[in-house]
Amino acid sequence: MKGHPGVTVDYIHGEEALASIVKERGAIGFLFPGMEKEQLFPAVQEKGALPRKTFSMGEARDKRYYL
Repeated sequence: MKGHPGVTVDYIHGEEALASIVKERGAIGFLFPGMEKEQLFPAVQEKGALPRKTFSMGEARDKRYYL
């Protein structure tokens, strides 16, 4: 990134949001497969606690607003 000062890195939830940003900005995006709910506890047992904010359930659209 040092050789490209206009480059930024971001993280976004949702396949549709990613596709939109890639198209609008002429960017590249990496889509990683999600984890199924049933995989969470076995993964924590095997590898230990997850770092903060690395796991959330639900669709990105549903997580935009909080009460």
